[in-house]
Amino acid sequence: MQTEYTPDMLVELVKCSEDPVYFINNYCFLNDPILGKIPFKLYDFQEAAVRALHENRLTLLMQGRQTGKTCVLAAYAYWFSIFNYDKYTLLGSLTNAVAAGYLNRARFIHENVPDWMKPKLKYNNKQAMEFDNGSIIRSVAMTECMGRGMTCSLILLDEFAYVSKRIQDELWNSLYPMIACTHAKFVISSTPNWNENGKIFEELWKDAIDGKNAFHPIMSTGNSMPGRDQVWKEKMVSLMGEANFRQEYQCEFLS
Repeated sequence: MQTEYTPDMLVELVKCSEDPVYFINNYCFLNDPILGKIPFKLYDFQEAAVRALHENRLTLLMQGRQTGKTCVLAAYAYWFSIFNYDKYTLLGSLTNAVAAGYLNRARFIHENVPDWMKPKLKYNNKQAMEFDNGSIIRSVAMTECMGRGMTCSLILLDEFAYVSKRIQDELWNSLYPMIACTHAKFVISSTPNWNENGKIFEELWKDAIDGKNAFHPIMSTGNSMPGRDQVWKEKMVSLMGEANFRQEYQCEFLS
């Protein structure tokens, strides 16, 4: 049955289609492991990340551990898919289990968005969601051939610095022609990694900071989250050590 839109609905559709931050803050929910269903209210640093993804074609996102990066990327991918026609979003994760987690977050958002706002699902499984507006979200483990032979509109690679360097090299060769010769949006996100697997991300980040490549860099450390004070820091350092804390939460390249 065709939806009959009220004037208020039409106003909201326009606002949400133009601004992913507005959409997430007003219409998205998270499935918190303790609290259950809760509204997704972006912290300031998360809002800055969403705006960076939205306003730039090429983005490097470096965030400390446990800052909601997965939820932010899933919500942005969902917004990009439902408010655009015929867009193919490809999410690359460390493992198939992590990839399924991304889709579970996007799926939970979809289930709780008002029916009058969202397209219907045509296809829905562990790896992909396809909507009746022609848009698709596919989430897979990063491999050497990921994206080869595909025409993507949005590519997100998460925790890139923790994929083996061999896969990174081949993956970069596979995706770079798409990045260079199309209008696809491309996002690489990661925390730093001190070993050789982290070299490519580190070089991309430092070149972006120095203006030597076209990526827009944006960083949020782990202590951006409310409540992470000096007492919290001292506790975490005692548990994981100073070097690990600096890498995982303060986003320092220690190589």
